[in-house]
Amino acid sequence: MKEIKINLYSFDELSEDAQQRVIENERSGIVEFGCELLNDDYSGTLKAFCELFCIRYQTHNHYWSWFVTWDFKHQQFPDMACDDKDVADKYVLRFLNRHYYDLLHRKTIYGRHKYDENGKFIGCKKFTSRCEWVDDGCPLTGLYCDCDILEPIRKYLKKPDGSTLGELIDDCFNNLVKSWNEEYLYLHTDEYARQELTESGNYDDALYYADGTKYTGPVESAA
Repeated sequence: MKEIKINLYSFDELSEDAQQRVIENERSGIVEFGCELLNDDYSGTLKAFCELFCIRYQTHNHYWSWFVTWDFKHQQFPDMACDDKDVADKYVLRFLNRHYYDLLHRKTIYGRHKYDENGKFIGCKKFTSRCEWVDDGCPLTGLYCDCDILEPIRKYLKKPDGSTLGELIDDCFNNLVKSWNEEYLYLHTDEYARQELTESGNYDDALYYADGTKYTGPVESAA
């Protein structure tokens, strides 16, 4: 019986050329897995946003990207003669402030240090401002893409620009799609592939020959 030993390497131990070969070989799987995570995150934000604003929507593929068509589930301004999407100016601002300001913002929280009679620090007392507000991060799902879809509304609340409600909602959807496009393109970069191969934990057990070819045999035979 002959015993054959082979030398195998982790990704970090390979030469630059071999690492690049691994990246090219693994890229499709890395992108596919990344897209699944990306779509889950963005679809969750889109759904939460539309539920908040009582919107019915559909997503449509457009080449490698997508877009949203939508309408309100029911009339938002029954006393107005125009379509809800055409409502503008002070009515949009009042509508956003009345229904959604508390969700999109939180009151500013301050802290005041407390000391004992000897001057020793014993804690921090917090209190909330009654008049100052700050943007409240990602209130829809807790994920980063919440900020992307809400950014146009936050800008409008700080400085109204005369947009109609329909234009404002369109801006929100377009901003979300723009962010998704940027993330999708990043999934195809060498930087992202290298990060997945070294930091995600999904490839911790992967071994390669010196030229970057992936080893698929039993680990016991490797030296």
